[in-house]
Amino acid sequence: MQRTELSTPFQISHHDGRATDLALPNGAIARLGRGPVHDIAFLSGSSLFVVGTRIGIWLYELPTMSPIGLWDTERGLVSSVAFSPDGRFLAAGNWDGDIKIWDVQDIKAWKQISGFKFDSQVSQVIFSPNQQYLAVSGKNRVVHIWHLETGTKTLRFGRETEKKPGTFLPMNPLCLSSDNKLLAYASPDNTILIWSMEDKERISCFTEQTSSVYALSFSPCGRFIASGSRDGLLNVWDVAKGTRTIESNYGKSKIYPSYSLDGTLHAAEIRDNIVVIWDAFRSKKLDTFEYCGPIITAQFSNGKQLAISSPIELKVWSAKDASISSVFQEHTSSPASVVFSPDSQTLAAGYWINNGAILWDIECKRARMTFADGQPTLIHSLDFSHSGDMLAAGCHDTNVKIWDVKESELITELTAHQKPVRVVAFGPKGHLLVSADTAGNIYMWDVQRSRKLKDFTGHRDCIKSVAFGPQGKLLVSASDDSTARLWNVKNGTEIAKLPIRPLLDATKYKGKISEIEQSVESFNAMFKASKLPSGRIETIAFSPCGEMIAGGLYREIRLWDAFNCEICMTILQPQGCRYPFALTFSPCGQYLASGAWWQGTAKVSIRLWEVASGENIVTFWGHATDVQSLAFSSDGRLLASSGFDGVIYLWDMTPYL
Repeated sequence: MQRTELSTPFQISHHDGRATDLALPNGAIARLGRGPVHDIAFLSGSSLFVVGTRIGIWLYELPTMSPIGLWDTERGLVSSVAFSPDGRFLAAGNWDGDIKIWDVQDIKAWKQISGFKFDSQVSQVIFSPNQQYLAVSGKNRVVHIWHLETGTKTLRFGRETEKKPGTFLPMNPLCLSSDNKLLAYASPDNTILIWSMEDKERISCFTEQTSSVYALSFSPCGRFIASGSRDGLLNVWDVAKGTRTIESNYGKSKIYPSYSLDGTLHAAEIRDNIVVIWDAFRSKKLDTFEYCGPIITAQFSNGKQLAISSPIELKVWSAKDASISSVFQEHTSSPASVVFSPDSQTLAAGYWINNGAILWDIECKRARMTFADGQPTLIHSLDFSHSGDMLAAGCHDTNVKIWDVKESELITELTAHQKPVRVVAFGPKGHLLVSADTAGNIYMWDVQRSRKLKDFTGHRDCIKSVAFGPQGKLLVSASDDSTARLWNVKNGTEIAKLPIRPLLDATKYKGKISEIEQSVESFNAMFKASKLPSGRIETIAFSPCGEMIAGGLYREIRLWDAFNCEICMTILQPQGCRYPFALTFSPCGQYLASGAWWQGTAKVSIRLWEVASGENIVTFWGHATDVQSLAFSSDGRLLASSGFDGVIYLWDMTPYL
C-alpha cells in the first residue's frame, strides 16, 4: 500500500467524555450533538469502535461509550467505515464518493495513506480478508474493487441504476468470502448475486428475497451465505449448488445475520423497540434487550458484537458477557429549528425524527430535558413565549404543541390545522401565538384559552417563515407562492406585498461588482425573454427596532423598509453560497446573520453582515450541509446554528458585535 502521508485532523479527548469541543471549526466554542450515525465498525481484539456520521468519524471506547477522538471532519458526511481484518487500517467513504484509508497503528497519530474516488455516494466499503483489495458499493448499485498496493481498479460488478426524482435507493449490503474468491451483493430488485473474484463472472443468483436485504454474511468455509431482510426472512444458501438450505420467518422484523468464526450463525431480530439475539441454527434465543427510537443503522460483527443506532440512542451488545452499553441524545436527527430562552440559559431545538424537542443547557453543554409526548413527531419550528414559561412547537402531524417549560408538561395541543405546521411564533407580549402550515394557512391563537382568534388569508402555498414586529402590531410572512406579505395583527388584513422579483438595476445591489454585473445581465436577458422568475423566498425576519424586514431569497438577502415596504438594500451572495435561507438579526439590530444551504462546497457558510453598509463582517465555515436555523442569545454574545448534518454549533460573537 503506497503512502502519500496526508495528515488529517485528529484529536484525542482526555476530559469528561462529552467531546463538545473536539475538532471544532474556527470561531465555534461548542458543539451540541455528534451527528446522525450512518455506519459502525469494531476494531477486532480491542474495546474500540468507530462511528461514521455526517460530521466525521468518532472513536468510542467500551464499556464507557466515551468518545475519545474525532477526525475526517474536513468534509464529513461519512456513509461507510470498515477496519482491515488485522486492525491496522481504516477505510471510509462519504456522500461525495471520496474514499480514504488511514494507518491506525498509532492511535494518537492516524495518517491518511491513500485515497480513491467513487462515482456515486458510497454505500459500503469492506476490506478483503487477505487485505489486498478494497470493495466499494455505491448508491448507483455498482461495485468497484481496488488493489490497495497499486491503487488500481481491478474489477467492476453490477449495472448502474439511475435514481429517479422522488425515489430512494436503499443501501446495498456487500460481503467477501474468507478465501477472497467470492463477492456477494444485493441488486436493486432484492436479488443476491455471487461473483467470482478470479474469473470475474457471476456464478449464482438468488431471487427468493421479496423485500430489501439488510445484511449478508458468508460462512467461514465460504460454502454458505446468509441474508436478512426487512420482511423478517432469514435465508441461507448453498453457494455452489445454488439452493436454499434454511428459510426462517421472524415475522415483521428486520433481520441482521452474522456468522461467527466457529461457523455459528447468529441473527439479530429487531422489532418494536426490542432486539432478540438468536442462535439461528438451533432457533434458540440468546439474549433480549430494548432500545429507543427507529433503527437507522445496525452492525453485527462476527456474531460477537452488535451495534444499533437510532436518533435517540447508540447501543452496543457484547456476546462475551451479554453486556449493554449506551449513549443517549447525542447522535440525534437533524435539528430543524433552534431558539434561545429569554434568559439565554437554555437553547431549545426541534428535530426531524423522533427526538422531539430537546432543551440544551448552555453552561454545561448538555441536554437537560426532552419534550416528546409519547410518540414524538417531526418538529419544524419552535418558539419560547416572552416570559420563557412556555415552548410552542409546530409539528408535522398537523398539531401545535404547547409545553410548560418549568413543569415539563404538555399544556395543550392546537388542532385546527389540516396540514403539517411549518412555523410557530409567539407575539412579543402576552400569550398570542401565530402558526402556519404547508397549505398556506396562518392562524392566530390565544394560547391561555386554546382558542383560535383569526385567520390571515391570502397565501396559496406552504408558509416558510413568519415574524412579529417588536410591538406586536405587524406580522410578516414568506410563502412558496412567491410572495412575502405584511399583515395588520389587530384585524388580520393584508397591508402590502413585499417586492421579491429579481432587480434589474445594478445600483440596488451590494456585493462583488463582477458578480453583480453578471447577475443583472442574466436577469435583464430573462426579462427581455419574458422569463424573469417571480422570486423564491425561504425565510423572513423583523429587525428589533421594527424599522426593517430582511428576507432570504435565492442569490440574495433583501432588506425592506417596514413602513413603506420599499427595498432598502439587496446583498448579492457569493458563489457557492447562493441559498441564504436562515436569517436572524442581532439583538442590537445592527447586524444580520445568514446561514446557507449546501451548494457544492466542502463546508457551508454562516455570515455576519453589517446592516447599515451591507458588508460581510465575518464568515464561519462549520456545517457539512444545509444550515437549517439560526438564533442569537438575548445578550448577543452567542449565535446558535443548526444544520442538516445533525449538530448545533455555538459561535462566539463577542469579537464582532
